[in-house]
Amino acid sequence: MNSAIMVEDDQRRIVLANQNFCNMFKVPVAPEMLIGADCSQSAEQSKHFFTNPDEFVRGVELILKEQQPVLNEIMQMADGRVLERDYIPIFIEDQYHGHLWNYRDVTDAFGYRQRLQEQQRFYEQIMDNIPADIAVFDAEHTYLYLNPIAIKDPELRKWMIGKKDEDYCKLRNKPMSIAVARRAQFNTVVQSKTLNSWEETLTLADGSVQHHLRNMFPVLNEKGEVILVIGYGLDITQRKQIEEQVTISEKRFKDLFRFSQALICTHDLQGRLLSVNPAICQTLGYEEQELIGRNLIEFMPDADMNQLRTGYLQEIAMEGSAKGVFTVQHKTGRQLNLLFQNYMMVEESSNPYIIGFAQDITDRVNAERELLLAKNLTEKAAEAKQIFLANMSHEIRTPMNGIIGVAAMLGKTKLNEQQKNYLHLITESARNLLVIVNDVLEIEKITAGKLELEQVPFDVIDKANVAVQSFQFKAEEKGLQLALIVPEKKAFTVNGDPYRLGQILNNLLSNALKFTQQGKITVTVQPIRETAEKIILQFDVEDTGIGIPEEKIQNIFDPFVQASTDISRKYGGTGLGLGICKNLVELQGGQLSVVSTLHKGTKFSFYIPYVKINPELVAATTAQVQETSMLKGKKVLLAEDVELNRMIATHMLEHWGMDVTVAVNGKEAVAMVEAEDFDLILMDILMPEMDGLEATAVIRKMTVLEKARVPIIALTANAFKKDQEIYLKAGVNAAVTKPYTEEELYAAVQKIFSTQKKKKETKAKSGSKEPAEPVALFDLSMFNGIAGPGSEFRNKMVLLFLKTMPEDMKQLKQALQNGDADTIYRTSHRMKPTIDTMGIQPLKEVIRRIEILGREKTISAETADLIIETEKVLEQVYKQLKQQFKA
Repeated sequence: MNSAIMVEDDQRRIVLANQNFCNMFKVPVAPEMLIGADCSQSAEQSKHFFTNPDEFVRGVELILKEQQPVLNEIMQMADGRVLERDYIPIFIEDQYHGHLWNYRDVTDAFGYRQRLQEQQRFYEQIMDNIPADIAVFDAEHTYLYLNPIAIKDPELRKWMIGKKDEDYCKLRNKPMSIAVARRAQFNTVVQSKTLNSWEETLTLADGSVQHHLRNMFPVLNEKGEVILVIGYGLDITQRKQIEEQVTISEKRFKDLFRFSQALICTHDLQGRLLSVNPAICQTLGYEEQELIGRNLIEFMPDADMNQLRTGYLQEIAMEGSAKGVFTVQHKTGRQLNLLFQNYMMVEESSNPYIIGFAQDITDRVNAERELLLAKNLTEKAAEAKQIFLANMSHEIRTPMNGIIGVAAMLGKTKLNEQQKNYLHLITESARNLLVIVNDVLEIEKITAGKLELEQVPFDVIDKANVAVQSFQFKAEEKGLQLALIVPEKKAFTVNGDPYRLGQILNNLLSNALKFTQQGKITVTVQPIRETAEKIILQFDVEDTGIGIPEEKIQNIFDPFVQASTDISRKYGGTGLGLGICKNLVELQGGQLSVVSTLHKGTKFSFYIPYVKINPELVAATTAQVQETSMLKGKKVLLAEDVELNRMIATHMLEHWGMDVTVAVNGKEAVAMVEAEDFDLILMDILMPEMDGLEATAVIRKMTVLEKARVPIIALTANAFKKDQEIYLKAGVNAAVTKPYTEEELYAAVQKIFSTQKKKKETKAKSGSKEPAEPVALFDLSMFNGIAGPGSEFRNKMVLLFLKTMPEDMKQLKQALQNGDADTIYRTSHRMKPTIDTMGIQPLKEVIRRIEILGREKTISAETADLIIETEKVLEQVYKQLKQQFKA
């Protein structure tokens, strides 16, 4: 007997034990020596033999308490063995007398059984997770196995074992026809003993349709009899839907090919037509059979045949696509222009072919030729108009500069009242003429879409008040009341364009004063809508003047239009002002309207939306006081060919205490700059022998950097913004438009010297506190991170920098002197990564700015300043590196 047996009485004393028991639990005495031993503590004493000691003790106590048989209980031993235990209570005449423990070593059998179970679980897991529904039937079509894909509900799946499809249909209230159809397929498999496949369509409770591909395969025994049938299926609903879509798409493609107005064809790589759609036949005048099999070259003019052979066919074979325009011949010989875009199709089962799409653009080509001709004529007319406007502006502004300038000089002398009145008339006439010129230029800017609006903080009430006050004297002269009405104790601080608002109000007030002989003019400002961030302000300019006829109101905003020719003769003007106002209002997101009654008056109203801002951002407006102390003693070169303009400018400059030298042309100005140093140059643009731009270019290329960097202000009668942009790119620092007032010229000059003063103060502050040790201008931490501090690699890189960077700096300076923007760009681009690697922080942004200026072909005073700054910093870097590395 292999069992380990031990019998205990009702007092838990050992009555019987065998040798197997002693061997199993390593008891070092003979079995008979255990008779009478107390086992009440044996569970506690022997628990260390088991994997879960405490669980073993609780199990023994529970068994003894319940006194019910326990058979085949598996016990895991700490040494890896597996025991099977029986507990049998002993009852004699219903009286408990003890119990028997029977232990068996089932380690091998348990391991085998466990491996068998794991293998079974492995196969079941595979079957359960195969993405197909699987069922196993016996020869009578009874379910033996179903995986979760076949029946998702585990309870239902369990119920199905031993059932048939008829049972399932009854349970689920499915049509019995499903069971009948499946039974027929099953019978076919049993009879043929071969695989059977079919598609099954199911309609679900929600009305949706599912498609399944079913398969049944018979399993035969040695006698060739069917013992099992394995069924497996796939949900092919999505595939069926795709197939249906493909069928629909194929039909649509065929319909598109057939009914499309686009010209569609296919041809082989040699150009031989394979298929054509009806649109091609209709366009070219051929029947389909007349085109299929023929080469494209047969339909092209002789001059374009080579384009097809060496151009199109080679391009599409190499690139896979081609597009362009073909000239082809109609059956009648008429030439057509076809815009095509063709693609090469490569399929494994057939030779490559080309699918082509084209459209007849013959009418468009002819129209484009006509449009191009009209465009050229329009551009020439626009260019002529631009030249005319520029010349008109220049020719009027040049003498106007003299008139206004001399009038200003005359105004500083002692005059009697009559002379002052004459001078006032001269000045007003000159300024009125200037207003007309400005109106013409302004309407041209608006028409061309080149007008730019500012976005600056300002106080609307202040701006309106300034506009009204500027017309107060004229109103009083005519005996008119002029009033500004605004909300009491209200300020409107906004972000917008104050100049354009003033321009609109000035135009409307000027018209009101012009056409009002008695009564009053009222300007009203009021909010019509306001939120926390935005405000819409309405402005009304109302007069009691002559009014506008009702039939003329709709046209008064058109350029060069006035209410009548009588008004033009009597009151003057160009008829541009209201058109400019309307455009300026609309550019700012508003609208201008008018209400007028003939002989009673007119009211112009407009609104503009603004963004509200903090009132503190708006600086108080104060009159500019000319502080000329910083200008005294400054040497100025005035290059101006018109004697009157020289006299006016010289008078202004000398009045400010400046030392003025005069040149009458650009060539003379260059010679004077070479001969002596100047603090500032005022350069007229149009001069004989050498104009101002040529002279500026020569000065900027001078080898002495101090001369090359001298500030230059352009004096020009060209009022177009693009002209001033050209001057700035050519190297001037600022531009003043003629005719200019003393205040305008002073503002430009003062800005130049104020900027220079700030730069000097900044340099002085930075150099006022000398550190005990010079601050390192470089940072070699990048090299330390690559090869470690003190490495040979770092030392070599420093020596290479000291060798190559001076050469690059030399090239940069030479390019500046030669005016070579391309070399400046390339050299600075090459220097940039080296400066970054050496960690020269003061030059990182500087070298990038030089690079940008070079790329934009801009060689200006800024470029020269930055290159000089770069050289100075690099000289200090060289010095520090040589000291640190003893180079």
